[in-house]
Amino acid sequence: MAEGRWDIAASAQISEAQKQILFQKLANKINKEGILIAQAQSARTQLANKQQVIEKMHHWIEQALTVKKARIATKATKQSKEKRLEQKKKHSQHKQLRQKPRLTD
Repeated sequence: MAEGRWDIAASAQISEAQKQILFQKLANKINKEGILIAQAQSARTQLANKQQVIEKMHHWIEQALTVKKARIATKATKQSKEKRLEQKKKHSQHKQLRQKPRLTD
């Protein structure tokens, strides 16, 4: 088993803003002292487990610091609206055919 620890608060590699982001997004992986902890024990060798720990921590940090692109709301096209309404009419007619015919005089 290998375990990796990184003291985020004492690190000079990242800015204060990045530290705050990491503390917020990785809160469940950081202990009370502010140390990020990762463990690995799936490989047979300690060296392979250490490499997995490094990759795991790198992946967590990369994901936490990646800025998500804002979604731009778009309008439905005229053609898509017409197609939807046409499908609704078709479905309605199909359901109408399932009903028993009404006898009207």
